[in-house]
Amino acid sequence: MSASDDKIIIRKTILALQSQIADLDIEIDEEGSGNSTTLQKVEAILQDAVKHLEDEFAKLS
Repeated sequence: MSASDDKIIIRKTILALQSQIADLDIEIDEEGSGNSTTLQKVEAILQDAVKHLEDEFAKLS
């Protein structure tokens, strides 16, 4: 795989994760305070993954 291919894969992964985070935000709002702690932890994990991928993407640029 070339660096260009890696950049495309990383960018698509970032966009997919950001979409999942947006969906999770909606679920957290709908859940109220009951189960939102678990969902918020999942959201934090996804946000960390996005940050890591964005850092890797920047290294390839």
